[in-house]
Amino acid sequence: SRLTKSAMLGMIAENTELSRKQVGDVLGQLEALMLGSVHPNGAGEFMFPGLFKVVLRKVPARKAGTLIRN
Repeated sequence: SRLTKSAMLGMIAENTELSRKQVGDVLGQLEALMLGSVHPNGAGEFMFPGLFKVVLRKVPARKAGTLIRN
């Protein structure tokens, strides 16, 4: 099952010598870095080395009611 943010904070705090607040602060900074990087004025992508890469895609606008199937 998926981890909630609270459960993730608890697990990381439990497995490190950091408090939940410290873990929350670190994750908050990571979130801010990611959002700043993928923002249209940012680099357009965010890479977390060894784990994942998030890329901003430019998708053309479609008229309402247009159904696109995968």
